[in-house]
Amino acid sequence: MSCPVCFAKKIKTTFRDSREDFKIEIHECLNCGHLFQPNQSYQEIYTTGEFTKQARQGSETPDVIKIKELDRRAFKRIHYYREFIAEMDEILEVGSSIGSFVHVLKLSGKTACGLEPDPGYANYSAAQYGFEQHQGLLEEFTPPKKFGAVCCFHTLEHVLDPHEFLKRCVAILNEEGKVLFEFPSLELHMYGSMKQTIWKPHIHYFNRASLYHLFSQYFKVISVGYYGSALFVYAKKSNHSTFDNRVFKAHLKKASRVNMLVKVFPKIPVNVSGISAKQLAMQSLFFQKNRGELRRRLIRLGSFALRNKHYLFTEQGKGKRTATHFSYFSGWENAGDTVLSKTVRDNFNLITPTRWVLKNVTHPVTEETVKQINQQVYMVIGGGGLLLPDSNPNSISGWQWAISEQLLEKIEVPLLVYAIGYNFFIGQQPGALFVHNLKKIMEKASFFSLRNTGSIRAVESLVGEPLSSRIRFQPCPTTVIRKVDKSAPKKITTKNVGVNIAYDRYHLRYGSEIYNILGQVALALKEISRLGYTIYNICHLENDSKFELTLDAHNVPYESVNLQYSLPRETYETYSNMELTLGTRGHAQMIPFGLNSKIISLGSHHKLRYFLEDIEALDWFINLRDDIPFLKDRITTKFFEIIDSDQVTDRLFHQQDKLFEVTRSNYQIIKDLTK
Repeated sequence: MSCPVCFAKKIKTTFRDSREDFKIEIHECLNCGHLFQPNQSYQEIYTTGEFTKQARQGSETPDVIKIKELDRRAFKRIHYYREFIAEMDEILEVGSSIGSFVHVLKLSGKTACGLEPDPGYANYSAAQYGFEQHQGLLEEFTPPKKFGAVCCFHTLEHVLDPHEFLKRCVAILNEEGKVLFEFPSLELHMYGSMKQTIWKPHIHYFNRASLYHLFSQYFKVISVGYYGSALFVYAKKSNHSTFDNRVFKAHLKKASRVNMLVKVFPKIPVNVSGISAKQLAMQSLFFQKNRGELRRRLIRLGSFALRNKHYLFTEQGKGKRTATHFSYFSGWENAGDTVLSKTVRDNFNLITPTRWVLKNVTHPVTEETVKQINQQVYMVIGGGGLLLPDSNPNSISGWQWAISEQLLEKIEVPLLVYAIGYNFFIGQQPGALFVHNLKKIMEKASFFSLRNTGSIRAVESLVGEPLSSRIRFQPCPTTVIRKVDKSAPKKITTKNVGVNIAYDRYHLRYGSEIYNILGQVALALKEISRLGYTIYNICHLENDSKFELTLDAHNVPYESVNLQYSLPRETYETYSNMELTLGTRGHAQMIPFGLNSKIISLGSHHKLRYFLEDIEALDWFINLRDDIPFLKDRITTKFFEIIDSDQVTDRLFHQQDKLFEVTRSNYQIIKDLTK
């Protein structure tokens, strides 16, 4: 027996505990430190779907949670490896799953495709991202052309012969070809958990020395390092071996030091969001490229946690009367949802100062919850488009507030549904559970209001009479911020232009034309910036920053504003400093409107059109899916019609006055209901 990496004959055999809770035969090379399973342990389980059953919970296609996780990893990878990716084009990702990394490469303006052995996952890219992938193993793949780069994440440890795999990579690369590979790191071994590292599908366990030894036979190794608990290598194609024994020995020493450090570092019993204190400490040591960035992020989040705690304390209020409010109230949420929640309470506090019991709208309602509700004077549910089936998928109610019919009946105090929205996306259809529970909440509510007439039409069609007659129009309280909150920062005349491109449910918002649509938006912003306007990419969620990949690809100058870890005052200040905001989120239009900033709605959802209908401003609407090749021209033309128009300013103030009149007329109704 010899090592499958360096071919040394000095091999030590052991049996190690695995994550499957049984021992696995493992061989250790005493020359390069590589660990591997015997050849007979290899099983081709990837093209048959068997690997999906073992590692992907048996589903032939990923669920919503899995897709979000794959997208999150892909975005973090392209950010971390951005210097390497900048040198690549014509990229093939091997082991590409549903194509998440290929997707972000395309957003970055790269030509890219994927090769995935599992047919269910390979074919899923068409539905999720609008492109097709190659299906099969690299060893059997006949490429349509030579590639400029191969990316491969957590795949090589699964193959039988890593040398044959790399030879195949060399064969499909052009002469300037590059590779970027990532694997579980043997020396870090999940920050000290070897049992979680050892797994039957993992045939190989690389350390930085064995990794260098393998890749230097076919490539010039440029960089070897750590990313999280993983190990990566970036290398360029070579026509001969570039192995250097001194470099190999240096990698051996460093691997040994890192392994020892992980072993001796204490296991600190602190765990936040699945990240242990030990893991954070290890990352600060090994993330050479972004150590300062990690430190700044931790300081920022710690500071925000304190500010958010103080904010929530003040939001509880000091009124003599008490009420329960169900919403997304914490600053850790989507920035728009946090503002929506606050503005609801601001409206009610104008009626009667209230002491609030804040409840997260997505938490399932229990008997204890109902008991707490009944101890208050009344309860409010509102702040956001809560009539939506997938933000909090559940089999209890079918919409975001997960309350059963039985518990709903036990509520004894007035129940006020305030300015919520019907937020189904194009193509989504309500199910029987949703409609049934919608009718029940309407029957129970003392006050049931929707935030636009489009939502009213949609709900009326679902529930019919007599329930339709119980619906009231209550504009979203964000649209009248300046009328209600006299402490809101003053509107400043600037040459600042905000843009918010929502990235949740991107497949529903933009469909298969996502790359063309976002590219056209970026080109329009580039044209606007050439005329002296400063572009701000405003992120209500960190996920919205993905649009910056497209901005960078088109060389658009911009400033990045992340509002996810901001409190409402900071969101107000941001939009008060924008002369105009283009947005695909409802929040990114209603909040600036409420602060007297001009808007252009980039339509990817019915709710933007619904809002503009109510303020008689459909001329401020651009459908992103219409005439996509001319989208850039439509955006720039509309921008220059609006940006300096005094008439638009007058219309904005007039329509806000009308919305506030509706709001004030509802105040008296609510006051009578909550005596």
